Amino acid sequence: MSLIGTHTAIVSLGMSCQSAHQIRLHAKLISTCLKNGEALDASRLPFDWLICPPSSVLKILESGRFFPDHRDALELDHAPYWRDYHTYFWHDFLDEDRRYDLSLDFQGTRDKYERLAEKFRALSKMQRLVFVISNSQNNLDVVADRTQALTPGMTAWQIEELCDATDQFFGRRCEYLVVSYADRLDRSPARRNVNVFSIGKDPSEWRGEPDTWARVFTEYFETWPETRPFLSSHGTDQSIV
Repeated sequence: MSLIGTHTAIVSLGMSCQSAHQIRLHAKLISTCLKNGEALDASRLPFDWLICPPSSVLKILESGRFFPDHRDALELDHAPYWRDYHTYFWHDFLDEDRRYDLSLDFQGTRDKYERLAEKFRALSKMQRLVFVISNSQNNLDVVADRTQALTPGMTAWQIEELCDATDQFFGRRCEYLVVSYADRLDRSPARRNVNVFSIGKDPSEWRGEPDTWARVFTEYFETWPETRPFLSSHGTDQSIV
């Protein structure tokens, strides 16, 4: 999930489910950290539960297409896969036995993503937009090995392009909180509106370590108050172990 308040939104921008899970888990903490005391409510948005690398998010934002128009654009590659956009819908098209079935209600799923896309576009009304990007989900290695369709690593260049595309999508500079393992990111992006937190590895399959993420969120929102979001130096790199 992502979080939306009256003036502020904390939004998962991929590349996997851990970002959304930790945002939802720490909703109360994040609300407390906001200097204006603003309450934030959990709200689902398009990138919350996808496996979707930065280049795929960028293509979705540039095209404005958040879901395929036709059933034939999807294939089953361990999970429903949109090859043209290099995106996995890991939590959709599941039958009662939790098995994938691409014949299940394509139009209903497409309508759902259209609604989520409209909610995403409406974020332009928010005074403060904070996007969370992470690739610290441990089973991304397993997904990469099984599918041969992605890599768990990200480059600073990919993040920079994604942030530029997101800023352009909303017509202004947003904030970006990047969480990664040291060996999954080549360097810190050269953007004043991007903060990178390099965290230590944890034993979880996909959820991540709650205390680590709590420290990330606390430090981020205490360091970057909403009234001065872009005054830090280029690509500040914080280490959280």
